[in-house]
Amino acid sequence: MPQATSLFQPPTEATKTLNSECEICYSQNARRGSSEFSPVFIFNLNERLPAAESCLELERPNSMKGHLNRARLATPVFLGAITLAAIVVLFVWDALPGLFPTRAHDYLGALPLALIAIAYLIYEAIRRPGPAELFKAILLVLAFLFWAANQFWPDSARATLFNDLAIALFVFDVFLVIVGWPVSSPDESFADSYKELKTGGFNNEGGSQGEL
Repeated sequence: MPQATSLFQPPTEATKTLNSECEICYSQNARRGSSEFSPVFIFNLNERLPAAESCLELERPNSMKGHLNRARLATPVFLGAITLAAIVVLFVWDALPGLFPTRAHDYLGALPLALIAIAYLIYEAIRRPGPAELFKAILLVLAFLFWAANQFWPDSARATLFNDLAIALFVFDVFLVIVGWPVSSPDESFADSYKELKTGGFNNEGGSQGEL
């Protein structure tokens, strides 16, 4: 509890209410063993009111966090669903190619690769990873896009180059996983990260922090 000084001002009703709620927030975190923040007492300095508001912001209910994160994930999940549908159509072409027009396989082969690359890039933007993790994600996205280009323009003079670039980027990405770079990037699946986002596991650094 800070000591009263000559700057002491009588607390307003709003300040008293925010102080009380912050003490409750801190008490709940203490019971959970959390050390995310310490209690904020502002009853003697009204200008520190925004600090109390940030205290309340840190303690949004998990249900609200989960709802917001599900809404954010709607776009990449939607694109992922379209990608799966495109793959089903691709297998239909494999079974019954006569049902499709000429060059249909070129489009059907490129579409799911491009869509999943875009979906993954949006997903990573939602996760807000660090610079190193973002760089690694962009490498993977580029690999899918070069692969898609190889499928879409199979007769192009650059088709082999697109294919080789995709191979190099995929190999480099897996190599980074093996050597454990970046250190802040856990070896986890998309489903594990999705579960973290669904439960509202964002930390203040911009990464994800599971609350399982």
